[in-house]
Amino acid sequence: MAIRCFLFSATVYVITVCLLYAVNINAKDVESFQTKGSTRAIRSVNTSDFDSTSLLVCAQKCLSHRQCCVASFSKGTSTCRLDTSEKCCIDTETKDGWRTIRRNNYLPINCTGSITFGTSTYSIIPDYEEWDNAKENCKWLGGKLLELETSVENEFIKDTVRTLNTGVKGYWVGGYNFNNDLDMEWINPNTCTGCITFGNSVYSIIGDLTEWEKANENCDCLGGKLLELETAVENEFIKDQVRTLDTGVDGYWIGGYNFNNDDDMEWISKQNQVMSFTDMYPGQPNEPEAQPCMMIWRKFDFLWGDHTCNTQLSYICEFEL
Repeated sequence: MAIRCFLFSATVYVITVCLLYAVNINAKDVESFQTKGSTRAIRSVNTSDFDSTSLLVCAQKCLSHRQCCVASFSKGTSTCRLDTSEKCCIDTETKDGWRTIRRNNYLPINCTGSITFGTSTYSIIPDYEEWDNAKENCKWLGGKLLELETSVENEFIKDTVRTLNTGVKGYWVGGYNFNNDLDMEWINPNTCTGCITFGNSVYSIIGDLTEWEKANENCDCLGGKLLELETAVENEFIKDQVRTLDTGVDGYWIGGYNFNNDDDMEWISKQNQVMSFTDMYPGQPNEPEAQPCMMIWRKFDFLWGDHTCNTQLSYICEFEL
């Protein structure tokens, strides 16, 4: 079931429409969560620590709190830390003995009172924003601005807002003149600022410096993944891009990791498969157990290599079209 939320817009006093993706989650459904080792939610005004006998109990506790999307569990101290900020992308820190769990599907509490049409649900969020901020808010909530793709859906939305009769001037939806011409297009991955397209993928080269785990999390939160280079042609395309950018950074994190504690690397999405293509610098990976994270090195002309995961590097996110 796709879930859509509305946001009010401040500067121009227009309401926004978000399309979120979520399902009803049963507390018994352990597969509703993704887990990451050696990390925990940073303590804040939105976190609370509870006694917990297991990761499963901690996950169930998060599921029982409507405002919780992320929790962390320590087996050593039997502690469950819940974050009730209604956000799925929060700051975490590296901490041995802890695991962070995040819901795969989450609908913030402020989307209660929603309405349903077909396979979608629509709800009003009373926040005033400009179009671009509204678009970003929808993305951070796990969705996008509404795209009205049939006349029936369009009439349903018009009937709904007429009935609401909030007095606002209008409603934001996900159309924009992306091509600088005389018409509009719906939002899609091609519209991200500074993104580049190759084949069926869109790439965002992000200059912010961070550790591998956080880069992986950031790409995931944006709706993509750390870059996985699966063909020689794609690999050369990316190398040409970062050579041209010439930012001076030491390198970029990509989505390879030594998941199996052996002498090679695997892609995040294919943890049990041998890479179909590699472009490792000679002798790399040379310490995959101590340096299990993968990057492309500037000093190696952006060939691949292993590296210590807490090194601060730029990174590349990949999105499917």
